[in-house]
Amino acid sequence: TAWINQATTKTTRDNEFFPANQLQYSLPTFVPGLGLAVTRKFGETAGSNVGTADSISASYSTGPFSLAYANTRSKFSTTLTDVAQGWNATYDFGAAKVYFLSTSLKQGSADKITGMSYGVSAPVGAFTLVAQIASATGVPSSYAAGYQAINASTGAATDTAAVTTAASTVDQSDYTLQARYSFSKRTTAVA
Repeated sequence: TAWINQATTKTTRDNEFFPANQLQYSLPTFVPGLGLAVTRKFGETAGSNVGTADSISASYSTGPFSLAYANTRSKFSTTLTDVAQGWNATYDFGAAKVYFLSTSLKQGSADKITGMSYGVSAPVGAFTLVAQIASATGVPSSYAAGYQAINASTGAATDTAAVTTAASTVDQSDYTLQARYSFSKRTTAVA
């Protein structure tokens, strides 16, 4: 949870799903249910902090309640720092489980997008009924979605053309009603 997946990101950032060159330390458990971890991603250029990232994550669970938090600060240039953070909470009442998730991504000095979702899931026999509301708001600049491809003959990575969207504001909402049927522990049908 410490590294926020940046599948959609600014055109000046590389998409890093599994950051290389990083070290993570998970602290020993002094308090039952409490987990703490610190991650340091090192840059690729000696003497420069460009490409570095520092993350902290914490989680706590006791009985039916759980809470988690993650914060990542990334340096993609010598002057700008990206900050991604999120936290979530769940509570299992037995007859139903409720959850809440809040995320934010601040890129550079002005761009910021925040999101939240909350919902409930209730098991009814082999079915699980789910209701969820999610939203995202913010003021981005140009964002792009693309990926890197590996050249088979040279082994070099090249960026594909990205689809860029320029928007002055983001205001999105999503409403989900879902029924899941479990055929087995590994097979579920979703409507």
